[in-house]
This record gives sequence, C-alpha cells and structure tokens, in this order.
Amino acid sequence: MRTRSSGLVVRALQRALRAVDTPVALRLWDGTTATAGAPGPGAFTIVLRSAAACRRLLLRPTALAFGEAFIAGAVDVEGDLFAAMRALHALRDRPWGVPAWPRPWRPSARRGAQAIAYHYDLSNAFYELFLDRRLVYTCAYYRDPDADLDQAQADKLDLVCRKLHLAPGERLLDLGCGWGALVVWAAAHYGVRAHGVTLSAAQAAWAQTAIRRAGLSDRARVEHADYRSLGGAARFEKIAAVGLIEHVGFAAYPAYFAQVHELLVPDGIFLNHGITNRHGGRRTSESAFLQRHVFPGAQIPSVTHLQHAMEAADLEVLDVENWRPHYARTTRTWAERLHARRSEAVALVGERTYRTWLGYLAAASVAFEAGWIALHQIVGVRRRAGTMVPWTREAVYTGAAEVPARRRPANGGWRGASRHRQPP
Repeated sequence: MRTRSSGLVVRALQRALRAVDTPVALRLWDGTTATAGAPGPGAFTIVLRSAAACRRLLLRPTALAFGEAFIAGAVDVEGDLFAAMRALHALRDRPWGVPAWPRPWRPSARRGAQAIAYHYDLSNAFYELFLDRRLVYTCAYYRDPDADLDQAQADKLDLVCRKLHLAPGERLLDLGCGWGALVVWAAAHYGVRAHGVTLSAAQAAWAQTAIRRAGLSDRARVEHADYRSLGGAARFEKIAAVGLIEHVGFAAYPAYFAQVHELLVPDGIFLNHGITNRHGGRRTSESAFLQRHVFPGAQIPSVTHLQHAMEAADLEVLDVENWRPHYARTTRTWAERLHARRSEAVALVGERTYRTWLGYLAAASVAFEAGWIALHQIVGVRRRAGTMVPWTREAVYTGAAEVPARRRPANGGWRGASRHRQPP
C-alpha cells in the first residue's frame, strides 16, 4: 500500500526521469509501484530497496549516483539491463552539475602500477568467465556478423598483425600486452620475435604459461614491467599498444609517444588501439564512476588529440579506423556472458565487484552504441625522409581467409603473396 512518503518519492522520481524517452517501471521498498519516463509498458523495472537510496538519487539523479547505488545493492534492475543503461544516459547532461571529481591524475610508475593492479589483478579466473579463450580484453573485430567471441577476437589479432605488416624475423613490442594473446598470435602465425610488457603480475604469469604451452619460448616472452623501463639498445620494427592509451594520462603523452618513436627503427610501424571520446576528456558523471570504481586514473582522449600527440612525436599518421560498433557488440557480449555466470563470479570476487563490472560493461555497450565514445585504431610510422610505408591498404585487407607474407621491395612499397590460411 502506498504511503504518503512513498507517494512523494514516486512523484519526485517521475519528475527526475522526465527526460527519459523509455517507459520505466519503479518499485519501492514498501511494494509501491509506478511508472516514469515515456508512457507505455516498461522494458525494465528499477527497484529501490531503501528510503535512503531514494534520497541520495533524488539529491543528485546522475549516472554516477545510480551506478554507486547499483553496485552497493541499494538499487537493482529487473528486466533489460541495457535498456536501463540507455535510459539513464539521458540524465548525463541534466543540470545537476558534475559530481565531486577525483584528484587530478598525475602519471607516475607507482600510481600506474597501483591502478593496473586494482583492475587487472582482480582474478584471472574471474576474467575467464566472460572473455574469450585467449583472454583478449579489448575490442573484438566482427568481420563475420555471425562469428562468436573467440572467432571475432582471433580476427582482431590477425588484422592487427596485418596492419603492422609483420614479417618473419621482425621484432614486435606489445605495450600493455594483457594476457599475451597478441604476442602468442604474432609469434605463432607471423614468425616474429614478440616481446610484451604489462604492469599486471597476474597477467604476466598467465601469459608466460600460455607461451610455454604453445611451444613459443624461443621467440615470445611477456614481462611484468613498466613500458617506461624500456630503452637503451632496444629497438623494434613494429610496436603495438592495444588498450594502453586509456591508462597513460594526458600529461604523459609527449614522453610516451617520444619513447615509442625512440624504440622504433626508421620506417618502423606503430599501431595504437584505444577508446576515444569526441569531447576529449570532458568531465561527466559516467567518467567519474569509471575513475572511482573501475579504471583509476583513466583518461579518454579525442581522436584529434591522439593524432596531434603522435605527430608531435614525429610519428606520421598513415591510417585511422573507427571500430565503435564492434566495441558496442563486444562489451554487450562480455556483459551477457558475465551475467550468465553470476554465481561463479560472486564466489570469486564478491557481489559488489560483480555488480560493478556488470554495470560498467552494460553501460559501456550503450555508450558505444550511441556514439558517446568510440574505438579508434591509428597506424603511424617513424618515417625516414622520402619514404612512405606502406603504399596502399591492399595487403591489410587481402582475402577473407588469407594471411599474406610480405617482403620489402626496392621501390619502398609492400608486396604480398598468400602464405597460409588464417588459423582458427
């Protein structure tokens, strides 16, 4: 039975959700039910478990407030979680102001290691619940609309190798290599000497085991190390950074890209794969949630910011490609797989962490789908005067199932011939 206090709460929530163009069902702690948003039957129900949770949301009805209430279990969603996140995004630009912001990010080796350990050392077994079998924790590439996650991640790894124009015997450096999937793939299928570095001890241990099992210890290795420790005589024909740029920090861009330039040989190719934001770091309640609860210190640049930073380090931009719809599908798949194994996840990391990851993955899928964030791959080269590498994109997108072997002809272009079919 609706009480006077719950009636006031319902009316306040209905006012707060006027901007939502989706029907929303509400259920309060005392059993009171109501609707909000656009008229019609709700695709989901927001369950508010206490009066205190309602008060906090009414004082600041933002994505951050909802996210914190969700991970605490004070608010829940029954029904379509993705529709709920889509509706809540309508609150992102409402005039309640930006919430208290975390302290400005000051990049350092110590803080970087702490931030990475917080997220990636959580539990290898936890990530095995929802990632593909190679533990690729970056955007998949759905070249086949009917592909499953394993195949889409294999297609991504292979396309990265083709964009880098890998050739047997070359030295590949994978910055922020995660669980080593690209290192293993490149060494196994392209015959390169692959070296990966990660700040996560758990990732490095898992990757070294994967390398041994694949029989690749003679030409692949992953170190638990900071990319800033690389230098000296180390030089590489190719460098990849897949999902690292979000953790570098804007203030560190000049030093970071200068080091990439220094580590590359002349005409060496660099691929940067990372999330972008068309507003280039504008403060929102969503980014505050990510900073506080998911990715401490993360900063998301615009694609323009990234290109300028690369060019300032004398890395010539050759190619830019937006994978936004691919990441919308990838994060949705991760969220669905995690939700399907809820009991196992809770047993491994606890209810709060499970809800944090589920909420962030679902919200990320909606954000990519709507175009608030994107995923760009940018290929650059440490160019020598008068050279252009490569001349065309043909070798990158050659054939649906072929991986071309390449050698450098005298005219400076790239010549390809089919070497083998794409591995499963």
